[in-house]
Amino acid sequence: MTIINSYNSKVKNHVEYLNKRIEHLESQISNAFAEFKEHPYHLHSILVHDGNAELGHYYAFVYDRNQSVWWRFNDHNVTMASEEEVFTESIGGTDSPKTAYSLIYINDKIAK
Repeated sequence: MTIINSYNSKVKNHVEYLNKRIEHLESQISNAFAEFKEHPYHLHSILVHDGNAELGHYYAFVYDRNQSVWWRFNDHNVTMASEEEVFTESIGGTDSPKTAYSLIYINDKIAK
């Protein structure tokens, strides 16, 4: 019975240690980027590549904060784009040759 009590004590101590470690790590995670909250940035534009490594076409989406709309700049064509279009075309993946290759953020002070 003393062997069981000994293991029980060791397991309880280890569980206590792990719980303290989890608490410490959760605190570190929640505070990891706290200083960046004081410097908010907003997504301003997305540069998109449509194609593959050998050939393709580049165009851009730019967010107009005054009108709260996205604009697609595709050569000499400038058209309004829905937010759904912007992010769908920027995701890329196996189903689409389009993918964002650059995201441009601007500081909150500039964005206003």
